[in-house]
Amino acid sequence: MTTSGSSAAYIGCDPGIPPATMSTGDLRSLLDDVPDTLEIVLRRAPEWSPVLDAWRDAAEEAAGALAHWRATPGDRAYAVYRAAQDREDAAQDALSTPTRL
Repeated sequence: MTTSGSSAAYIGCDPGIPPATMSTGDLRSLLDDVPDTLEIVLRRAPEWSPVLDAWRDAAEEAAGALAHWRATPGDRAYAVYRAAQDREDAAQDALSTPTRL
């Protein structure tokens, strides 16, 4: 489906047939009629791992907390850093534990 700068969607399947336009309101009305299956579809590479993503997020958070503690030393900043580091350590431990399906 291609779109232009306007708010109308263009629908076209056969290159020999000019595309029909659909207003934004019509499109919303059409999509509102589609039942929600309450499923989430994630498109990831086959090697994607939620545990690896959790570790990466925790490592990033711990690095930011460490930088903050170094810039503004204090008990509270240190506690925040240690908590973030503990989360990173836990995520790293989860990475090293083989999963059983």
